[in-house]
Amino acid sequence: DAKFAAIAPDYAFAIHNMPGLPLAHVAVAEGQITCASMGLCVELTGKTSHASVPEAGISPAMAVARIIPALKRLEAEGLVEFQRNKGAIVTAVSEPEIAQIFETRAILESNAIRLSVPHMTPETFAEAQAFCDAFARETDVAQWSALNWQFHSRLYLDAQRPFLVSTIRAVNDRLERYLRIQLSLSHGQGTADREHREILAACRAGDAERAGELVYAHIMGACSSLLHHLPAGKGAS
Repeated sequence: DAKFAAIAPDYAFAIHNMPGLPLAHVAVAEGQITCASMGLCVELTGKTSHASVPEAGISPAMAVARIIPALKRLEAEGLVEFQRNKGAIVTAVSEPEIAQIFETRAILESNAIRLSVPHMTPETFAEAQAFCDAFARETDVAQWSALNWQFHSRLYLDAQRPFLVSTIRAVNDRLERYLRIQLSLSHGQGTADREHREILAACRAGDAERAGELVYAHIMGACSSLLHHLPAGKGAS
């Protein structure tokens, strides 16, 4: 809002309740958190015309043809599910399911980095270092997951396993919303940055086994942190 330029605030605070937080406790996090929506309706408006002059009309068919496959992709990724007479609904994931997804990610990524380390180059290290530093400097929570993926994925490219990396990306996409929660509630950016640098150091040293162990521990540690900060007995959606 341009009006804030005249106010020049040092800080802005918003207050919101958080189910599951103990009585008389306050949770503080930078950036966006506890955002919610009851739904989204997309209305496409066209313009009718006579069959003899179809060029005079405006058909929303092309837009619909793009929306439906996009929703199907989200369904394939497990992010939405279709319910009769309700449309596409964002999926809720239980704690055991979250743990399994993190475990799958840890297995795949630790294997990918073991395959990648022997083929890494100075260019690999320079680019990974740049992503690592960008993650550490970023204060916008909404950007953390993207920078986290850039760092991790760069370390797997030298494995020359495009299918493996694309599979890892699909798993990461399912966890992206939870990663923001974990980093925000646990103030985990500093921990993630330290662990990123340890992983990168192992790669520079050419120690593929150590790098794999660090990646596995890094991912499962994030999982444990997330489950600890979720409301007891509840998953996330």
